[in-house]
Amino acid sequence: MPNGENITPGFFRQRQWVVELEERHTLWDQPGKLKALYWIDQGNLGTYPDAVSLGQATGTTPSTGSVRSFRTKSGGGLNFEQQVMPDLGFFARASLAQSNVEEDAFTDINQSLSAGFSLSGNRWARPNDTVGLAGAINRISHEGKLYLAAGGLGGIIGDGALPNAGSEQILEAYYSIPVFSFAHLTADYQFVNNPAYNRDRGPVSVFGLRARVQL
Repeated sequence: MPNGENITPGFFRQRQWVVELEERHTLWDQPGKLKALYWIDQGNLGTYPDAVSLGQATGTTPSTGSVRSFRTKSGGGLNFEQQVMPDLGFFARASLAQSNVEEDAFTDINQSLSAGFSLSGNRWARPNDTVGLAGAINRISHEGKLYLAAGGLGGIIGDGALPNAGSEQILEAYYSIPVFSFAHLTADYQFVNNPAYNRDRGPVSVFGLRARVQL
């Protein structure tokens, strides 16, 4: 079950196939790599069109949970990472998932494009510090928009209506410092425009503080 607490045992009841190819290279005398990913999920999944059709036929709110059966969902992605200078790195990532089948892990995203960089603190005499900046644009499929507009709920989002849909845009910045030899503390800020694909909502600012301890 998508985003369920328990995993159904049995290879023939649900499974996932993942293929990843990685190419490593050197540009400007700096290391980099390019990854290509393709995945296929097979399990108990519903489709947005089936849910909307059933809701219209029965006069009820559409739910992918009412039309689930054993089916396949696939997707893929490209990931590029490049060290520009010894203290500066860059990444770019694009992904696409099958548009008519509900999300089966984490959140409702059909297309995503992101990029960013990280810089160590060498330039201000703090070599163990890291500062980063990244942006992302997320989209839900047309079928997903129709499902939400009809009142359906996704794994994470659902308004009962989505009259003014648009892409979700995120800008994130962070600064990480070592507080001990075994611990790092990171301050994080995210600016989210059109959260959950709704132009009538937001923007939203999210502040975070994260600790990482390694013993």
